[in-house]
Amino acid sequence: MSDSLENLFEKAFPFLILAVFLVFGCVGILNHEMWRDELQAWLIVKDSPDLKTVLQTIKFEGHPGLWYSLLYFLSKVSSNIVGFQLLHLAIAAVSIYVFVVFAPFSKFQKSLFAFGYFPLYEYSIISRHYAIGILFVFLLCALYPNRRKMYVVIGVILALLANSNVYGSIIAICFYSMLIVDFFLQADRMKGEKLGAIAGSVAFMLGLALAVEQMIPRSDSCFAVPWHFFFHATHFGATLSTVAASYIPLPNIDSIDFWNSNFLAFSPAGEAFMPDISLVLAVCCLVSLYRTPLALWLYLSSTIGVLLFTYLVYFGSLRHHGHLFVILVVCFWIASYYENSTNLDPAESKVSWNQKTGKIFLTLLLCLHFVSGAFAFYTDLRHPFSAGQAVAEFIKEHGLQTAIVAGDGPYVTSVGAYLDKPVYFADRSRFGTFVVFDTQLSRPDCPELMERVKRVAQPLNADVILVLNEEISCQVPGTAILRLMQITDTIVSDERAYVYLLKKNNK
Repeated sequence: MSDSLENLFEKAFPFLILAVFLVFGCVGILNHEMWRDELQAWLIVKDSPDLKTVLQTIKFEGHPGLWYSLLYFLSKVSSNIVGFQLLHLAIAAVSIYVFVVFAPFSKFQKSLFAFGYFPLYEYSIISRHYAIGILFVFLLCALYPNRRKMYVVIGVILALLANSNVYGSIIAICFYSMLIVDFFLQADRMKGEKLGAIAGSVAFMLGLALAVEQMIPRSDSCFAVPWHFFFHATHFGATLSTVAASYIPLPNIDSIDFWNSNFLAFSPAGEAFMPDISLVLAVCCLVSLYRTPLALWLYLSSTIGVLLFTYLVYFGSLRHHGHLFVILVVCFWIASYYENSTNLDPAESKVSWNQKTGKIFLTLLLCLHFVSGAFAFYTDLRHPFSAGQAVAEFIKEHGLQTAIVAGDGPYVTSVGAYLDKPVYFADRSRFGTFVVFDTQLSRPDCPELMERVKRVAQPLNADVILVLNEEISCQVPGTAILRLMQITDTIVSDERAYVYLLKKNNK
C-alpha cells in the first residue's frame, strides 16, 4: 500500500467503523423488541407532567437523573418510541468514534471492540443508561494526556459520569483519586494549574453529591434494602465470578434465552471454577499493568469498588458486571500514555504500548467478545427479545384496543408501551403506564388474580386482555377464559406471553 493510500485509510478508518456500527445499530434497534427495563425510563418521562415529577419518581428507581433528563426533553420533541432508541444509538456511536480515534490499540483491536458484545449489543441495541456512562469514561481517557490544561473540563465530565449510573459513580470516584495522586506527585510542576484543579474538584464533588442524593432510594422503595455486610461464601464466590463473566461473556448457545447466561457456568462443575477463573484473569491484568502504577491503581480501585457494590448492595446482571470489562479496557488505555517503566510522568502525546503480554491477553478477550456480540446480534434478529411488541400488534390487528390490558407483574409494561395506553398491574392493584417500585406489592395467586381483574373490569363494562408470563393454573367458576395467543421463544425468559380474553359479561 502506497503512503498516500495508507494515509487515506488512516483518516477514513474511524468513519468507516462508525458507518458500519451505525448500520448494524439501526438494523438492530429496528428489529429489537424492548423489554420493561428499557421502556421504564421512557414511560416515566413521557407520562410525567414536568421534570420535577420525573426526578421525584426516580427516587423509587435508585438511578441518578441525567438519562431521565435527556429523555424528558426528547419526549417534548417527539413521543415516538423509536426516538429514544435512536438517541441511545447516537450516544453509543459517539463513544465508539472517540474510542477508535483516541484509543492506543491496533485497528484490529479497535474493530473487535467496536463490534464486541458490550459496545454493539448490551450498551447499544438495548437502550439503557449505561452507554452514556461509557461515553464519558472514553472522553476522560481521550483528554488524559492534556489533563493538566483541562482540569475544569475533566471535573465536569467526571460529574456527568457520576450522574450516569451507580457504576459510573464508582468509576468516577476512582478516576478522580488517580488524578489526585498524579497531581500531588507532580506538585512541584503544577503551580499554575492549582486553580483549575480546585475548580474541577468542586465541579466533580457537586455532581457526585447530586448523584448520591438521587440514587438513595425512598424508604418505601422496594430497592431500600439492607446491605449485605455478613460474609457468605457462596455469595462471595458468585461476586468474584462476575469478573470471568464480564471478561468472557460467551453465552449458552443451546438456549434462546441466552441473555445473562455464560457457558463457563453452564454446568455445576464449571460454575464452581468461575471464581478461580476470575482470579487468574485478574492476575493477568495485574501482570500487564504493574509497570504503570497509576493505571494499576485505577484498575484495582475500580474493580474492587464494583465488586464491593455487587457484594454489599446489588448483585445485578451481565449488563452491570460489564463495567468490569470496561474498566479493564480503560486501564490499558491509560497505561498506554506511560513508558514501559515505573515512571509516573506520562508523555504529552500517545506513545507506543510495548507490553506484549497485555496486547495478546487483551486481543484474545476482544476476540471472544466479538464472537459473543455476533451471536447476540444474530439471535436478537431471529427471536423476539420480549413478547410485548408482538402482543400489542396482535391486540391492534384484532381491534381489541378498547379492552383493559392486565397482568400480574411488571412484564406487562412493554405491552402497554407499544399500545401507548395504561395497563392494570394486578400485583399492585393499580393502573399505570410504568411500575412504581414501592413496597405496595401483593402478588396474587391465580383465583385472586381473576377476582382483582374482574373487580376492575365490571364497573367499566369492559373486556379484559390478561397477559401473563406463564399459563393460567386455575379454573374460575363462572368465568369464561379464551386463550388468544402465546409467545414462548423470547430471549428474556420472564417476558414470554400467554394472552387470554375475559369477556365483559363474565359474572
